[in-house]
Amino acid sequence: MFCIMSWEWLACLPKEVQRIWRRKFTYISWLYLANRYFGLLQFALVIPLLTDAFSATECPKIFRWQPVGAMITTLICQFILGARVFVLYSYSNIILGVLGVIWLAEFGFMSATMTKVFPAPSPAPGVAVPCVAIGPEAWLIAFWGIPLGYDAVTFLLTAYKSYEFWRLEVKTPMLTILFRDGLIYFTAIFVMNLVNVILFATMPPTLQAINLPATTMLGIIMSSRLILNIRNPVQKASGHRAVKTTQYNTTAAGGYSDASTTVASYHMHEFNSRDLEAGAKQSVDKATVGSYEPK
Repeated sequence: MFCIMSWEWLACLPKEVQRIWRRKFTYISWLYLANRYFGLLQFALVIPLLTDAFSATECPKIFRWQPVGAMITTLICQFILGARVFVLYSYSNIILGVLGVIWLAEFGFMSATMTKVFPAPSPAPGVAVPCVAIGPEAWLIAFWGIPLGYDAVTFLLTAYKSYEFWRLEVKTPMLTILFRDGLIYFTAIFVMNLVNVILFATMPPTLQAINLPATTMLGIIMSSRLILNIRNPVQKASGHRAVKTTQYNTTAAGGYSDASTTVASYHMHEFNSRDLEAGAKQSVDKATVGSYEPK
C-alpha cells in the first residue's frame, strides 16, 4: 500500500506543481501539503515499525508514532472534507459550528485513546512482533468507528446541497465533481473503517491493526485528489455565470419569458468563492424554475 501511495504521489506530481505550487497559496494549499507530505513522512517510519526494525527495548519509546500519526492524518483529511462543505454552504457559521464540534469531539476522544494504548506484547520470550500499538478493544473500535460519523455528516450535507442545486437546475461540472468525489471518498473510507472495526472485534491483538496503515494511506490519497480535482484549471472561471431559466413575467406574451439568471461563480478550485446558492436564490423563483412552455 505504501508503494501504491508513493506511485500515486509521483503520478500526481505534475498536477500538484500546476495546481498547488504555481497557484496563490491559501490555507487549502497548506492543508494539501500537510496531508500529502506528512503522510509520506509518517509511513516512512511506520513501515520499519511494522517490519520488526526496532528491538523490544526501543519499541516502547516510539510505538505511539503509528496511532498519533494516524490521528493527525485522519483529522487533516476530515478538515479538508469540512472545508469543502463549509464553502459549499456559503461559509455558513452553523455548518462551521456543527462540523467544528464533531471534529473537536473526535480529536478529544482520539487524544484520550493515546493514553490507553501500549506496545503489542511478545507471545514468548525472544519472539519478535511488530512494534504496533494495541489497547482496550472498545477504545480502539471507537477510535476507528467515530470518524465514520463525521464522514457521514459531510457526505449527507454534500448530497443534500447537490440535490438542492439540481432542483434549481444549476448544473455545473464543479458540482458534479464535488458530489462524485464525496461519494467515492465516503464509500471507500467507510468500507475500510468498517473492516477495521470487524478486525478489532474478531482478531487476536497482534493482527487487529493489520488494515490500519492501508486505511490511513487511502485517506491521504483520496483527500489529496479531492483538492487536485477541484483545482482543475479547466473548471476555472471568473466573474459570474449565466444560467438560462424560464420565469413568470406579467409583461411577457403568454406570461412567461426566458431570463439569464446570474449565478455567482463557484471558485472551489481556490476555496475562496462566495456563494453559488445565494446567487441562484436571489434571481430564481423555485416555483417557476424549469422548462415551461407558454400556453
